[in-house]
Amino acid sequence: MEVFFSGTPNGWKVSIMLEELKAAGADVDWTVTDVNVRPLPPPPRPPAHPPPVGAQLGEGDQFTEEFKAVNPNSKMPALRDGELCLFESGNILHYLAEKFGGMFLPADPAKKWECLSWLHWQMANVGPMFGNRLTYIRYLPASGEDHPHPQERFGKEARRLAEVLEDQLEREQAAGNGEFICGEYTIVDMAVYPWLRGWKWSKVDLTGDRTGATPAPSPTAPPHTTPGLNAADQTAAG
Repeated sequence: MEVFFSGTPNGWKVSIMLEELKAAGADVDWTVTDVNVRPLPPPPRPPAHPPPVGAQLGEGDQFTEEFKAVNPNSKMPALRDGELCLFESGNILHYLAEKFGGMFLPADPAKKWECLSWLHWQMANVGPMFGNRLTYIRYLPASGEDHPHPQERFGKEARRLAEVLEDQLEREQAAGNGEFICGEYTIVDMAVYPWLRGWKWSKVDLTGDRTGATPAPSPTAPPHTTPGLNAADQTAAG
């Protein structure tokens, strides 16, 4: 398998999953193609507007025809397994779980579909909200732009999503099902953790609960988080 990777929360989901599979004894053979990403060119600006700072994040490999043959949407990560090309990080996690006999998916069918609901929740909500918050609070101000309304909107929605997660973790713990999002360790934990771990960088206030009185909700780190965060870089370098 060839993983097209960039060091982002969505990329780390896949590298964590691959390290977890390897640690669980799966026969995983994978290589990394490191993709130097950059954003789409910005729209024309009036001459008086200050130029963006650090707009070029890389070489723009994701816009090449070679990469678009793997992912027509020009986003990270992507995976090629033989003739099969996959994109969208949640889909890749689901594929890898199914490919290796349902690893990191609940065996019970009802619980499995609940797990996939939470996976899609992460894809549709946590990633976009935390990602947009980061863009508006970190990167655009660095280029001379200030957008208070989206900063506030995405910050509040990211905080609300953290409260949704907190409620789910409390339900599972109250039921005696353990400390993971779906009561057992699944691909959902791998999907959520890379985004939540960067809450300080996104300046999302997770320092307390809704009253500000207790520690923030925190998904349990996947057991092989550190190897997963490092593995893609090491594989690419090696």
